[in-house]
Order: sequence, then structure tokens, then C-alpha cells
Amino acid sequence: MGDLRSIMATEFRSILNDMNLAHTTTLSSTSSEQQPEWQSWSRNDGKLLHAVPKNWEFPARANAKAIWNLWFFGDRDSKIRPYRLLNEQHDISTARRMRHSRVTILMEYLEQLAHEINVLPTGVSRIADLPISTADEVFAAVFSRMLNNLYANKPGRAEEPSCGILYNRLCQYRKKK
Repeated sequence: MGDLRSIMATEFRSILNDMNLAHTTTLSSTSSEQQPEWQSWSRNDGKLLHAVPKNWEFPARANAKAIWNLWFFGDRDSKIRPYRLLNEQHDISTARRMRHSRVTILMEYLEQLAHEINVLPTGVSRIADLPISTADEVFAAVFSRMLNNLYANKPGRAEEPSCGILYNRLCQYRKKK
């Protein structure tokens, strides 16, 4: 039984790798500027390929702009796909799931604001479909609006609030509404 399990795991891994290579080839035949090649990592545990390397951690103390770029466009240098596409169960460590959850709420709020204040170009409904330069302009507009919403009656604030601070403010803001 153990041999059969080992043979099956090896066969599944081979099939998944073949599928991943075919997917990578398809992506690289499109514009490399638009669709970078995302990598998958095997942890040799007989389970799924992972979208992040072993021991990778969801970023801490990153500012909202850095997380925005990673969330919608990924980490091209590390070949990690957009963070919004990561599987919380398989790719995010148990110790970092709360951080991931908070960032998810913050990014969803920013995306919602983009729709509410109509800063997305005509015909575009998803930030991930924008060129990075346009997404930067959208971020500037929605981030400014969010800060106005969250800090409306506060005399001062940190110049670069972290995602954690913004998440806490967002929770307070939503309770007041």
C-alpha cells in the first residue's frame, strides 16, 4: 500500500508539473509585460504545488501602497503571483492568517472605494486589469479618500500608516456608519 501511495504521488506530481509547464508556456507566449511567469513550489509532501516558497511569510509592517502592488500585481522578482490569488489554507502560514485577513479587508475596501468614487477607466471593472501606472493613479485617489474617511475628525496622523493601523481605523469607521 505504501508503494502504491508513493507511485501515485509521484505520478500526480509529474502530471501537475506538466500542467504547470503548459500553463507557463501559454503565459509566456502572451505579452511578458502584461503576464509575468508565476512560479509554483513543491514542498515534497505529496500535496499541492504552492504559490509561495517554503518558509515564505506574508509581509509585516508594509505600507498600503506596497501591499496594493503585491495584492493586485504580485511580486515579479520572486515570481509570486498576486497576493489576492494566494490560497489562505495552503500558502499562508497559520501564524500569518490574521494579517492576510486584515489585508484582504483593507484591499477590498480600497477596491470598493475605487468603484464608488468612479476613478476606474471606462470599461474596466477590476484593478488587476489596469496597467500598473494607471493603478498607481487609482491608488492615489482611493487612498486619499480612505484617509479622509478614516481620519476625518483627527488632528494628526502618521505620514505612512501601516496596513494594520489602517485596518483598525477601518473597523472603527465601519462601526460608526
